[in-house]
Amino acid sequence: MRALAYIILFVIPFIYLLNTLTTTAKSPITKPKATQQSNLTPASQLKKPSPLIQNISNNERIITLHNKITDEMLTYYKAGANHPKEFTVSVNNQKIERGKKHEVKVANNILRIQYDYKFHRSFVTRKGAKLVEFELPNDHKEFDITFSWDNEWHIILAHATPKSMTKIY
Repeated sequence: MRALAYIILFVIPFIYLLNTLTTTAKSPITKPKATQQSNLTPASQLKKPSPLIQNISNNERIITLHNKITDEMLTYYKAGANHPKEFTVSVNNQKIERGKKHEVKVANNILRIQYDYKFHRSFVTRKGAKLVEFELPNDHKEFDITFSWDNEWHIILAHATPKSMTKIY
């Protein structure tokens, strides 16, 4: 009985596989005809460079921002834990999604990051927005954005130096 099960489960599929491999190896290889289209895409359909790269002057450069802000970073502890209902980070009026990387054009190594928040607790709504200006070092092209209510600047940009903070509302 075991021998029959072994033959059904292992030997027959092996023979079938061996048979299909030998029949495909015997088929002749055909060269494509000259009338057939090639797999190359024409130059007009190639991906064009980013508009950020096309319009760069001497004092500007492209950097990559990685938004690493988590829910734990946004938790505000005052009379218990409170999480913001809404929290957005934007650079040059471009929203930076959490957990994603974005390319941004920077002039004179100055970057301005705005963050907006809104808390709802019971019948009270607390909201605000601040703009933080950073000076970027020349030798870095990638920067991580994090957040802390305990830090006086709140927004933290790795390898950059905060210069000023402006309350928007």
